[in-house]
This record gives sequence, C-alpha cells and structure tokens, in this order.
Amino acid sequence: MAHWTEIQDAKEIRKLNQRMGQVLESAVSRSIEKRTIGSPDGRAENLISFIPVKGGQTFWFRSYLNSAKGKAFNLFGHGEPGEKSTVLIGAQFNFSIKKFNRMSGGVFLLNRLTNKIFLAHRGIVTLGHARLNQSKILIEAAKSGIEVVKAETGTWEREYMIVCDIESKVLVRKLSTFTHLIRQTAKRVASQDTQTTNITKKMTKREKSILDKLNHYSNEFSGQMNIPGRSQSTVDRTHGKIVDALKNALKFTVPFNSKAIDLAVFTKTRSFLFEIKTSANTQSVYTAMGQLLVHEPTITNIYRGLQFQKVIVLPEIPHEYLMTALKRCQMSLVTYTSNGKLNYEFGGIEHLVDGS
Repeated sequence: MAHWTEIQDAKEIRKLNQRMGQVLESAVSRSIEKRTIGSPDGRAENLISFIPVKGGQTFWFRSYLNSAKGKAFNLFGHGEPGEKSTVLIGAQFNFSIKKFNRMSGGVFLLNRLTNKIFLAHRGIVTLGHARLNQSKILIEAAKSGIEVVKAETGTWEREYMIVCDIESKVLVRKLSTFTHLIRQTAKRVASQDTQTTNITKKMTKREKSILDKLNHYSNEFSGQMNIPGRSQSTVDRTHGKIVDALKNALKFTVPFNSKAIDLAVFTKTRSFLFEIKTSANTQSVYTAMGQLLVHEPTITNIYRGLQFQKVIVLPEIPHEYLMTALKRCQMSLVTYTSNGKLNYEFGGIEHLVDGS
C-alpha cells in the first residue's frame, strides 16, 4: 500500500501553496526584475524573482493568485538576470484553490511515514501549444531521474512526480533540477510523437486504426469482481495485475495494449509482443502461441525496421515438447512468481532488457 496521500482540501492546498511561496521568497540572494515571460498563450511583462543555483543557470520563479479562475499559479524556469531577453517557462505547478480538481499539474502529497508535505506534479505538461501524453511523461520522467511514486487519491492510486518536502532547505535546488529534467522529458516525448506521426503517414487505414487502439497503455481490471445475479459469486481476475506488473518491470519506452493485445513494448531498435497466461497447460500455451502469430503482422507492419520478438509469459516452464514448439516458432519465455498478495516477479526478462 502506498504511504503517500494526495491533499484534496482546497483550503489546505491554498495554505500549503502560500507556505511554499514563503520558503521560496526567503531564499538568500534573491533579486527581482521585470521581465517578459514567454508561454504558449503569448508574452507578458511581469515581476519575477531570480535565485542563483550552484552548477547551472540562474533559477527564476513567479507566483500569483487568480481569484476569478480560483487558481494559484507557480511558474519556474532558467535564465540570466540583467538581460532583456524573454524568459521561458520550464515548469508550472498550478493549484485549484476554490474547489479541488485534478485539472492542474501541481500536487501536494502527505508522506504518512514522516508526516511531511511534499511538492509533486501529476504530469500535465505542454510543449509549445501541444499537451503531451500524461502516461508517457511519467514513464520518461522516471528514466530522467525524477522520482515517481504512487499515492492514494480518492478511492484509487495514481502516479506522481516528486520534487521534495516544501519545508526543505534545498527546495529551490530541487525545483531547479526538476524544471530542467521535465523540459528534457517533454522534448523526448514530443520527439517520440513526431516519429510516430511520420510512421503513420505511410500506413494503411487498417494499420492506423490498429495504432489508434494501441495508443495508450491502460490497466486491466484486477482483483475480485462481483457478478450480478449470482449469489456470493466472484471472479478472481489476476491477469490484469500480471500485465501491469510486467509493464512496470520492463524499463523500456512507452508500452501499448488493447483488448486483443496484452502488451506491446517498443525501444529505438526493437519491438516486443507479449502474451500473458495464468496457466502453463497445453491449451493455454497453444492459445498464446496462436495469438502471438496472429498479432505479429500488426506490430511489425506498424514499426517496420525494428527487430521483433514474440514473448509468452507463464507461471511456470511448460512441458518439454511445448518448449521445443516455442523455440521453433522463435518465441521467448518469461515466467513469473507471486508472493500471494498480487505482487509479481519475472524471470527471464534480463536478456530482453540487456538486448535493448
């Protein structure tokens, strides 16, 4: 269970935002200038605060409230004081302070182990006028060195990017680092999207339709589900949990799936198609092999030129004659084990990771 909880009380969020502003304004060597700030909405002159940061450009920020919109805005970036050039926004931590909602990027998380409040971001990022895919941002951010954690919000959990404790003496430095890394992350995600766009121009209508269905990884249902009309009947569905655990175990680029495809993963040079089964019996293995062969053209046609690998994921090694069949069909095997709490570990993925 996550030991992080999202703060959802609007009044408390306003107070925490105010406190964060006080910490930033108390920074030593802070200087204030009137500068032109560039954003997707245009340019405007405003007062901003510059704070020197070791080992990099001077960090700047601007915080203000917009009562009409019921929001608190916190803009951050890098630039040099004393110049006339426009400064560009590197990151925004905006909060709804009248009525809580999840439409703004800024988040305050309570660490229940330390009882401290941390500044975090939910991954709502734009580059130019385009809003980038939130799931891709979170995945790429983790690769950049940004800490990504799961936190309780309402009745479920979501992933957030952590900055640091809002009372920390290194808040400015952490914010400066985050701002730099999130811009790098945004550029990589935008580049990936451009590559995908270039590929889709060469696709048939059918291939484009398939890609649209694969565009975003979404968690399957997992756990227990009550079945209406059947007294005391439940179906224990672990398949979705296994797929999600495998997705998290693979340190690749953005994963994809659909109703028909359990998991497809792409790197710069390779593509992988996974089929997950909860049994290693003959019927399950035969079915998985057939599904991989049926969906192979879909993946190879969309991502032409990438080395392709078919992978079956099973709870144990199947019978020897089935293993021989897998090898003949050039299919790899990954096995998984469970600790009994729907947490899974996978064996055999090391060679896949190393080979990418």
